Amino acid sequence: MFRERHAWIEAIERRAMSFFTKKISRRTIVQALIALPALSLFRKLPDTDPDAIVEVNGWILKRSDLT
Repeated sequence: MFRERHAWIEAIERRAMSFFTKKISRRTIVQALIALPALSLFRKLPDTDPDAIVEVNGWILKRSDLT
């Protein structure tokens, strides 16, 4: 019974994947995966306080001194 159920699930998975691959090419999938890291560049950076105190290589500085 388990093998029958497993074969049935595999048949559904194959049918779903063939439908998916017909609609979307491998090139499109690869381009989407490459573009994912670039999306992080468009995130809004958090606002930082220019008078905040930070440590850089052992030096205690104001954040405004770094820019």
